[in-house]
Parts: sequence; structure tokens; C-alpha cells
Amino acid sequence: FKKAAPVHSCPCCLAPPACNRLKPPHHSKAIAVQPTSVGSGSCCVSMPMNSESTSQKALQDMSQRDSNGASENDAGKRRRLYWIDWCRSQSVWNVVCGHCWWTTKDQFGGFPTNVNQQPSNWNESTRIIEYTVDQGAFHTVPLFFLVSGFLTSCTMKTDTPGVLKFIRSRVLRTIPPFAGGAILFVIERAARGKEEDLTADEILLSHLWFLWALAIVQILLIPFCVLARMFVRQEINPTMMGVCFAIHAVICALFDVVTQIMFLKDANKPAWLAGLPVATFLSLLLLWAPGTTGYARDVCAVAGTLFMGVSTFLFAGVHEMCGVEEDGCSMYEWLSENLVQGLLLVILLYLTGFLANETTAHAQRVVAQTAREGLGVAVLLLSAVWPLFTYWGQPFIRRNGFTMTYQSNPTDPVLAPADWYYEDGRGPSWAIARMWFWVVAMLLFAKAFADAPVLPFLHRHVTQSAVVLFIVHRFFDGALAEAFHDKKDAWVRDVPASMQPEGAAGGLNEPAELFWGLLITVFTLSFASYVVINSNPFTRHAFGLLSVDKDAPPSDSEQEKVNRLPT
Repeated sequence: FKKAAPVHSCPCCLAPPACNRLKPPHHSKAIAVQPTSVGSGSCCVSMPMNSESTSQKALQDMSQRDSNGASENDAGKRRRLYWIDWCRSQSVWNVVCGHCWWTTKDQFGGFPTNVNQQPSNWNESTRIIEYTVDQGAFHTVPLFFLVSGFLTSCTMKTDTPGVLKFIRSRVLRTIPPFAGGAILFVIERAARGKEEDLTADEILLSHLWFLWALAIVQILLIPFCVLARMFVRQEINPTMMGVCFAIHAVICALFDVVTQIMFLKDANKPAWLAGLPVATFLSLLLLWAPGTTGYARDVCAVAGTLFMGVSTFLFAGVHEMCGVEEDGCSMYEWLSENLVQGLLLVILLYLTGFLANETTAHAQRVVAQTAREGLGVAVLLLSAVWPLFTYWGQPFIRRNGFTMTYQSNPTDPVLAPADWYYEDGRGPSWAIARMWFWVVAMLLFAKAFADAPVLPFLHRHVTQSAVVLFIVHRFFDGALAEAFHDKKDAWVRDVPASMQPEGAAGGLNEPAELFWGLLITVFTLSFASYVVINSNPFTRHAFGLLSVDKDAPPSDSEQEKVNRLPT
């Protein structure tokens, strides 16, 4: 395209059939045709150009996008991916709901799974909330990592200045919020008289872990991302390829060594160790696919993305989880061997999200030549199995740090006997299948029905407030739960009974009532905190707040124009 196309050629004329339906006739020399977004697709509109140099500048700008990603000159023209914004905000809201429920459970002694030990106030409303939170925990954090990978593909340039800028932005958007959250953590624990929690590991492994963990994953996986983009666009730079391959190989080796020494030790989990190097290098091989052209090239690119997603089963879903009855693997033990499986899972999801956006144009061309209706009919005919992806499996369900999974033995033998269905790695694989079902369903729903700001004011502040909501909500829920659950001790400790307000003694003694009261109050206080933090530049910077208008990833139509440029 760069060599052969005339200056005034229409880029959309070389696009797939989806754009050709809007392809204009031959253009006169006095008219330059530029792509623009109409609805959800791209079309060509003719625009008078003032000079030859203006047209040349447009083509040079497109060439720059083709090589390194979205052009700086397009920054002010990009339409936000609103459906991605809403998905990120929903994930944070899910986290808040889960934390509020787990804090509620702590107030009632934790609700054991053994039916003979459950308290009398474990009723149907309590079970509904427990099931809902368990279901959300399967896909909330995985969805956030998948979306983060997708956005990395949208925003990161793969030339040296672009990579350095990306690293700098990750650091600046991680360290200040983490530092601010750590300060609040210390203040909150000290105010509640829990000085024993004021240790480095307690702070690092608090809910703030997500900030630094995501930044580390994004930075360490840059060499893979550079290689993937190089292969997808068939712009092979031998020197850069060799350097990135070497760095990525070292990172894979370090991941295996560190996880083996720190967590696996004597555990025999070879698939967890092989997952990162095998999945990434085989995906890169499929993306490269030397010698392929046309439809075969598209199929190989799509296969590379699909293989990364399927690797979540092939490697993270093979081995049995360490059971709650084993030493060091209790329900709430983070630093156990199970953590390796959770880390591998979210890393593979992040890379799947990155590749999904990189290979969008290839996937569109493959789908255009495939009977999509046949796939839809097959999914509908198999709808009898849809309920399987909502089955609770309470006797075998267990926490795995930031996700949920299934272990081979029941968490309490009184509740259920052992079952072959969860043995030999089938339990974790089933958990991953449930995760994928809900992640895909939510993304498809968001893309189809939530790709709009609704109200600009609402979108701007819901999106911007997500990081503040995530950081501060944990500094409210514990103290509020104690106050709501035991009002007599907290508020009217020394007041005579005759002077106490009605209902003061005992507080909210139903778990569901305490949960909803806690949830509403925590959301209210967290949004109020956002209003205060957003009110001046210093606190905005301290919590990593960026205006959504200044931090807009390219829209689908912009990314399609990048990927559709022929090589």
C-alpha cells in the first residue's frame, strides 16, 4: 500500500467486504478520501483537500499507525470504547460487593459449609448472596486482566519511545495510588486498634495488591507484545525480534524458578510451570506463520489468539488444587501453591486480550467467509447445557486468592462425598469453563448494548471513580460492619436502657440486612471520597485519576483502520 497506492486512493477500497458496501466510486484527483467512523463500522467520505501536502500528511500518519500503533495525531479524534469502560467499572463494583459480603460473614463467624454447624440465621436470603458473590468471583478479576490486555494493544506503541512512554505511564498510574492507599491502610488499622496488621506483607497483600501486580504483568510482558504485533503485521525486524525473544525467554525462566522455589517446592505441577513458555512461544509461532498468505494467514493469526485462550485449560486446568484440608492451603491462604495457578490464569488472559485486539481484522475476514448462522444455531441447540455454567457446586468450591475454583475433595465431608467429576484436574477446568462463559457473555452484551456514554457526566465520573472506589472501600467496610452489627457496644455503650433508641441493642443481626446496609453505605462514602479527591489536582494525581477525555483509547473503527492496512 505504501509503495503502490496513489496519493488520493481510498484506504477503505482495500478493506474487507464489511466496508466495501460503502465504497465510493472512483475519486477525482482534486478529492482525497479519508476513512471515518459511522456507527460501528468504517466508511469512506470525500473531503476537499487544500493541497497535495495535506494528503501526503494523511498517508504518512496512517503509515505511522501501521508501524507502531495509533497515531498521536489521532488522539483528539478517537472515540472511546465505552463498552470497555463500563466493563472495567462493573468489575470494580463486583469487587466491592464481594468484599462487603466477606466482611459481613466475618461478623457472624464465617458460616461453615457443614450444615450441622451453620448458624440459625443462615437462611435463603443469605444463600442467595453467597451464591451471587461466589459466581462473581469466578470471572471478576479474570475479566479485568483480559480487558487490560485489550487496552494495552490499543494504547501501546511498539517503537522504543512508545514502550518507554508505556512503562512510565504504568509506573505513574500505579505507585501514587498504591502509596496513597498504603497510607490510608495504616491510618485505618491504627484507628481500629489493629497495629498487628501494620506489616509490609499485610500492606502488599491487602486489596492493594492488584495495583502493583497488574503493572508488573504489563511491563514484563512487553517483549511478547512487541513480538506479537511484529508477527501479526508481518513487519519483521531481525534485531528487535532476537532481543525480544531473549528477554521473554528470561522472563519465562524467572517465572518458573521463582514460583517453584516460593510456592510449589515439592509439589508436582509441571503444567503450571510449562504454561507460560509453551503457550506464548506456540502462539507466536502461529502468529508468525512464515510462508502463509491470504485466508491461510488470517486463519493462523486467529489460531494464535485462540490457542492462548485455550491454554488456560491446557495448563491452568490440568492439576488438582491443593485442598483446604491440607497444610498451608486453607480457604483464605494466599501464599499457597494454588497461587501459581491463579497467576498463570490471569497472565494468559491478559495476553489473550492483547492478541484479540491485534488480530481483530484477521478474525473479521475469517468470520466473513464462515457460516456464522451455523454457529449461532449450534449454540442455541445446545442451550440445554447453559445452566451448567451457573451450577454452584458449593461442597467443592474454594477460594484461590483472587478467584474461585473447585478442589477434588469436598471442603467438608459431612456436606457431600467425594465425586469423580472434580478429580484429576476436572474441578479447575470446570471453574475455568464457568469463567469463560461469563466473561464472553458479559463482553458480548456490553459490546452490543453498552457501547455508549449514556450521559457524558455519568460515564465520566463512573469511569474515573473506579480506582478511588477500589482503593478506599476497604477502609470503610470493616469499621461500619462492626458498628452496624453491634450498635449497643459501639454507640450507646454507657447509656441507660430506658434512654436507648428503639432497636439500638443488637443492631443488624440478619446477615442479608447487614450486607445491604453495609453495601449502600460503603458505596455512598466511597463516591463521596471520590468527589473530594477529584476536587484538586494534587489528590487527583496522588490517586492516579486521569480525565477520560484525555485518556481515550482508540475506538473499534480506528483500530480496524490500522489493522486493515495491507502489508
